[in-house]
Formats: sequence, C-alpha cells, structure tokens
Amino acid sequence: MLWTRAAVVIVPSWPAPEVRPSEGMVAALRRAESGGATVMGLCLGACALGYAGLLDGRRALTHWRQRLLTD
Repeated sequence: MLWTRAAVVIVPSWPAPEVRPSEGMVAALRRAESGGATVMGLCLGACALGYAGLLDGRRALTHWRQRLLTD
C-alpha cells in the first residue's frame, strides 16, 4: 500500500464514531505511524485513529457534536 510509505496519512472523515475500521486499516495506520509518518484524522477521522490506538495517552478533538469513544 502506498500509504504505508507516505510521509503524511490523513483520514479525512469517518461514517460514525461507533464504526470500527477493518483490521487491515488498523494495521496499516499503525505501520505508517511506526514508520515515521505523520498520521492525522479530520473531524470524525480521529475515531479511526483512536480505534487503532494512535491516540492513546494523547488529547484529541473532533466535531463538537460528537463524543470520543473510549474502551
């Protein structure tokens, strides 16, 4: 996948906070981040990063009408 070699990976949106990304997407986001890429989510795209564990120990914001889900 090209995005595992990218310098920047952006998840531009997400269907809903309760929708979990596929295991393949989670693995690709983790590989990109561990490979040194800047990984970010816009609006609800932050939820995908949260499910991938990339927000653990960090503060994050998303759309003001949504709440961040925590496990």
